[in-house]
Amino acid sequence: MRRYLILVLTVILPAALGAAVQQGVRLLSGSNGQLVLEFVPEHWSIDSVRVDGRFYQSYLFAGAELTGAPGAPQLPARTVVAGIPPAGGVSLRILSAEYETRTSSVLPMGRVVRDGLLTRTEYQQDPVEYGRQDFGPGIVRISEPADFRGQRAVNVTFYPVQAAPGARQVRLYRRIVAELSFASPATGSSASAAVGAAADGLLQNLLINPEQARAWRTSEPARLAKSHRALFPGDNWYKIIIRGDGSGGKEGLYKLTAAALSQAGVPIASVDPSTLQLFNNGGRELPENISAARPDSLLENAILVNGESDGRLDSGDYILFYGRPLEGEYYSSSDGKYRHYINRFGYENVYWLTFGLNKGKRMQSRTSLPAFGEAESSFRDLAYNEDERANIYKSGSDWLGFELARDKNNYSQSFSLPGAVPQASAVFRYQVAATTSGSHLFKMNANGNSLGQFNLAGQLSAYTPRQTEFTAAGVLLEGSNTVGIEYGAASDISQAYVDWVEVEYQRRFQPVNDQLIFNSPLREGAALYEIGNFERTEMAVYDITVFNDVSVIAGTQLVGSKIRFSDQVTTQSPRRYLALTPAAYMAVTEIRRDAASDLRRPRDVDYIIITHDNFYQQAMQLESLREDWNSRDRLETEVVRISDVYDEFSWGLTDPVAVRDFLAYAYANWGAPGYVLLFGDGHYDFRNIYRYGTPNLVPPYESPETSEIASRTSDDWYTYFKGNNNGMQMAIGRLPVQTVEEAQGVVTKLIEYETKALAEEWRKTVTVVGDDELVSGGKGEELEHTRQAEWLAERYVPAALNVEKIYLMEYPAVRTASISGVTKPQASAAFIERVNQGSLIVNFIGHGADELLTHENIFNLSTDFDKIQNARRYALWIASTCEFAYWDQPQKQSFAEYLVNAPARGAIGMISSTRLVYSSENATLNYNFFNYLFNGYEASGRVARVGDALMLAKRGSSASQLNNEKFVLLGDPAMRLAAPRYRASVDTLSPGATLQALTHYTVKGSVARAGASWQDFDGTLLLRVFDARKPRTYTSEGGASINYILPGNTIFRGTALSGAGRFSAQFIVPKDISYGGSDGRISLYFWSPEGDGTGYMNNLTVDGSAMGLVDREGPMVKVHFGNPSFASGDYTTRNPVLHVQISDSLSGVNIAGDIGHQIIMNLDEGEGKNITEYFQYYKGSYTSGELQYPLVQLTPGRHSLSLKAWDNSNNSSIAEIEFMVVAESELTLSNLLNYPNPMTDRTQFTFEVSRNAEVTLQLYTVAGRLVRKFPAMQAEVGFNVYPEVWNGMDAEGDPVANGVYLYRVHARSAGPEGAAETDAVGKVIVAR
Repeated sequence: MRRYLILVLTVILPAALGAAVQQGVRLLSGSNGQLVLEFVPEHWSIDSVRVDGRFYQSYLFAGAELTGAPGAPQLPARTVVAGIPPAGGVSLRILSAEYETRTSSVLPMGRVVRDGLLTRTEYQQDPVEYGRQDFGPGIVRISEPADFRGQRAVNVTFYPVQAAPGARQVRLYRRIVAELSFASPATGSSASAAVGAAADGLLQNLLINPEQARAWRTSEPARLAKSHRALFPGDNWYKIIIRGDGSGGKEGLYKLTAAALSQAGVPIASVDPSTLQLFNNGGRELPENISAARPDSLLENAILVNGESDGRLDSGDYILFYGRPLEGEYYSSSDGKYRHYINRFGYENVYWLTFGLNKGKRMQSRTSLPAFGEAESSFRDLAYNEDERANIYKSGSDWLGFELARDKNNYSQSFSLPGAVPQASAVFRYQVAATTSGSHLFKMNANGNSLGQFNLAGQLSAYTPRQTEFTAAGVLLEGSNTVGIEYGAASDISQAYVDWVEVEYQRRFQPVNDQLIFNSPLREGAALYEIGNFERTEMAVYDITVFNDVSVIAGTQLVGSKIRFSDQVTTQSPRRYLALTPAAYMAVTEIRRDAASDLRRPRDVDYIIITHDNFYQQAMQLESLREDWNSRDRLETEVVRISDVYDEFSWGLTDPVAVRDFLAYAYANWGAPGYVLLFGDGHYDFRNIYRYGTPNLVPPYESPETSEIASRTSDDWYTYFKGNNNGMQMAIGRLPVQTVEEAQGVVTKLIEYETKALAEEWRKTVTVVGDDELVSGGKGEELEHTRQAEWLAERYVPAALNVEKIYLMEYPAVRTASISGVTKPQASAAFIERVNQGSLIVNFIGHGADELLTHENIFNLSTDFDKIQNARRYALWIASTCEFAYWDQPQKQSFAEYLVNAPARGAIGMISSTRLVYSSENATLNYNFFNYLFNGYEASGRVARVGDALMLAKRGSSASQLNNEKFVLLGDPAMRLAAPRYRASVDTLSPGATLQALTHYTVKGSVARAGASWQDFDGTLLLRVFDARKPRTYTSEGGASINYILPGNTIFRGTALSGAGRFSAQFIVPKDISYGGSDGRISLYFWSPEGDGTGYMNNLTVDGSAMGLVDREGPMVKVHFGNPSFASGDYTTRNPVLHVQISDSLSGVNIAGDIGHQIIMNLDEGEGKNITEYFQYYKGSYTSGELQYPLVQLTPGRHSLSLKAWDNSNNSSIAEIEFMVVAESELTLSNLLNYPNPMTDRTQFTFEVSRNAEVTLQLYTVAGRLVRKFPAMQAEVGFNVYPEVWNGMDAEGDPVANGVYLYRVHARSAGPEGAAETDAVGKVIVAR
């Protein structure tokens, strides 16, 4: 067990003269040829940490990000982005550096390792790094230049802590001045590129020198610049599908009959066959390298149309074309070998058929050369097997095949090699991978003959596929062959995989099933071919070397069942031929009509939504939101179907690169849009290898790396259309929905959030959740999560917002058989309750997995998801943890997806990781996100769009791009959080700014909009008064310590009277205050139909007590469930809302929440629940108010509840009530009463109902004659009063006779639990 001891020492170094810009960095000077930056680290924090008995120091300062490879010294750095001229190099010079040297060992950077379902951090020195005697590469470093939306820029990173670990020396730099000089100075022209207001705002936010850099911007793509060229002109386009299976064998000549076309909807009677055209681009994957060549349009393929000479397309006519699936073989000119390929993303090749546009391309005849010399006896052919079965890390694009282990140590694969020449030399190529550490031995054989062996050294949590080949003669058989591997495992846990096997061999010219595909020899001159043993005599030969320009070899010689021809050969590359008879013609898999798209048409767009076709209508609702809801924040939006993206950019094939290529095209031709939303779920199993059957709606980009830490999915990659090194160019997000119902639920939630979110205090609340030190076994010393949470809460949350802190260290542990050996149920309850109360942001920092948070399991998908009931109070979640947003799994959805997709509850968006990530780099991204999200918020009241803030956080950081790419935004990137926009201020607090117990205070202030008094404000202002904050020191079992500060208790929460831009409120300070604190706070939140706002007053002294107030009686407490006439024993639903009215006319209600004086609810004599936080004073009152608390999933049956409350003088009162919970599926009527009974001239009817229902009332004589029918009413669960009072008259208005009458109450419910009806009958006596 590693033991850590942390002692906190805060060192404040002198600040530089002048105001700092971007947390300690400021621009001292700038010109066309250079800029000078000064960095003065501020607010140093130096922690002493003990690991395995050894002391280290951890250094931090304001704005710092921790850098270093795992095992290397953990060095804090500060990165800013500087705009530079559009061309030329950048040189760096240190002008000044002031430092002090200390004896110190710097803490090594942690390494993330698996710990059951979660992870833990290990701190282990890299012996090479910790043996260094020098101070490292430099105190300032610049990145390679990158382009962002027309601005060339570099990251400038300051390293004010330099370590020589081997010498145990550390340099702390107090001030660094650096100069950047430009090799090609800008001209200084004022004609800077017009990048648009949105891009200019981003650059203003990102750059340290935005004004200087503005003149250096290059022109972004001009809006509507390119001419329009439709890729699919006309209306008649049909997809011709050829489906393979990854094993080959589907290459050949395909026959497409007019009858089949007619059945698919082609109007063959009106088709001019000479205009039939077929298009296909070869069926290969698009290159990931954006700079690599690719066709920019469909390539027309040569075809034969049998029967076109008469100018009609008759039912007996047909088309012949050369086709192939998405796998096959090719000649590699780089190494002179035949290789195989398979498409990683699908099996279906798409050919495009159209007519009526132009004359079609036809196969041309090419005459055989004169036959002379000896005919070729054989040709080089390839057989292969790539049976993809396993994605080792459930991530990335690499798949492996047969698994090898100690008890499964033999692999064999059968190959049918018709016409193989046994005595000829054959090449056997294998690709294998070792997926565990240690030595792995592979012995290769063919037909029982040893070919050779080799050893492969495996790694832990990573593998590198190794390719090897053996050449042997005389080992093959004509026909069936077996190629095998004997595996030598080094241990019982050794594991390896076969990736693929290729056999390159000599084959005779013998057709199979009347078809032979063969290759020419590699030499200069001519070759004579003779292919025999066809079963039919209508033989033909086609040159298929160029897939789209197939030609017919004419002048061949037919001799019985053989065909002879001669053709030119070369050493450059072989020709490829197809010889066959009509018996070998193949049928296509499917023909379907396609609705032509036109994405190549330039347009003026800000925001692109790429949606799966199923969700088009929901995407259009989002378009309406972005274009029509807020004219001042409008985004021109375009909804694009993913099928159209495939059609126009990967020619109909599923290929994620098509999404990137489309966005690159749109950026260049649609006016440089800034946002893209991917609307639909996806997963890494493109070809359904695991047979889960989950549709891949909008695909992920899966990286090719083969290590657990590097393999990843990244939506960011789709915006790398200026190259990977230039990073994101657009803000991107994803809604990972799988069904239309989910899509509608998410869109409805987004629309509701932006148009009618509840105006409540949650909109100014940021909840920060910090994991504790415990990992598996209930042990551990990982204090960094709480430290990061505290750093975020104290330095990055704007002062205008309130912070709620849930630190697991504050909650007792309960020993269990859980993942960590302990649980913290109170922490779990506090977290869920806070989520349900609402927050602007919920920010979790710690360990997690795809279905839970923390080793103590405080938030588990299976047990806690249904407890999230926060309608219209949706937070943006940020989970700085591992795998919480593992959204690209085919077999299940992650917790993050459930929260985002949940209708009318859950999260409005999620930023979290999809894979394993590092805590220090997570923290950097987290801090940067808050920095860019709230930049300028205090002054303007406007937060950045979520996608912009995340994009800038990733660009403006020295954290690794790898770690950043693993964080995804599940949500709308164009969304702005519902943070209060306007401002309020406290003008006077009387009798003074010191809060004294039992003293009556009056607060007066004003509200403002756009910097001026809001004179016509007609709304409500909520005043919350906080006690002084509470310093804490936590010491772990191992002796490690950490300091943090918890928010002060609420001592008043109520609404104020307001008018003419002014407000006034009163409150009484309770006895339960901190006495001696100096950082009490008044928080203001106000709202009206025109918007909401926030304000605050900090640094209030909390001390002393008034002596004049005497109060010895407890408060008045009234309990019910929404209806003040609710009586003990009445009905409620399983999810009722408890209403509690509390008043105390002398000293008011105590809501300070101190232990012993809280508002405590006991349900069924169980453990008391503190619900103080839910109390709010009535408007203008400081003596009475109400709380509403939701009870969730109560069991049907009788329950009892008691509630205890205190006044500010610490007198208490208790109220009790009993109630009956009914199951939602049950509809009952009970307790029918009327009063008075007997009646003279009036009576009123009451009843109880178990479900919300429509209720009717009818009066009858005892003989059954209808006397009176009353209008229907909508009854709610529990006690109801019928609104109609019976005056003793019948339906005609005549008084009824004295006597007994019956009344029938009928209830009908049609809720989500199902339709139900019931009746009940009562008696009423008329006695006048």
